[in-house]
Amino acid sequence: MARSDLVKKLFNNFKIDDRDGFVKAANEIIDDELKKNHVNLANDLRKIISNSITSAPRTMLSLMKADSDITGHETSLFDVIYPMATT
Repeated sequence: MARSDLVKKLFNNFKIDDRDGFVKAANEIIDDELKKNHVNLANDLRKIISNSITSAPRTMLSLMKADSDITGHETSLFDVIYPMATT
């Protein structure tokens, strides 16, 4: 299991859309897993992060912001729709 401080750093960097910080935190997690001799996990994580760096230049957060700029309102990841009450 990755150290909690590294997981928090990873999520905080995602939240503020800090791509370089996100990749740095991800690499710290990978290095930590290697120190624990979790070689397969570290290799899998390294493949995931290296593929996402080259193939996905925009994050979900930046895509949502771009949509918000176009439509003039914020976009949520999901909408809660309640059924209409009948009387």
